[in-house]
Amino acid sequence: MSARERILAAVKNSQPEHTPLPDIAFLKEPVPASKEQFATVVQAIGATIFFVKDITEVKEILQEKFQQLPRKITSIAALAAIADVNWITVDPHSLENVDLAILEAR
Repeated sequence: MSARERILAAVKNSQPEHTPLPDIAFLKEPVPASKEQFATVVQAIGATIFFVKDITEVKEILQEKFQQLPRKITSIAALAAIADVNWITVDPHSLENVDLAILEAR
């Protein structure tokens, strides 16, 4: 028996026991069918939702309700005057003091 054959035989004989895959059925639960259902779920975990028509309305809400927050970041270029858009390339540890993140949803 060659060294290669001995190594392959040792690997074959050293396989771990097969274990069942974890149950991920919860990932198959239906997603909320409407924005109202989504809002209900998200509000139940403590978030606040604002349904807006356009970026102007977003700016108004930010200035009215969140102006006092010292550190705001965003992924939306149109909000650069209100929040920092240059946060994506920095060290993730520097995000520990973010008070508000405004992120575009898909």
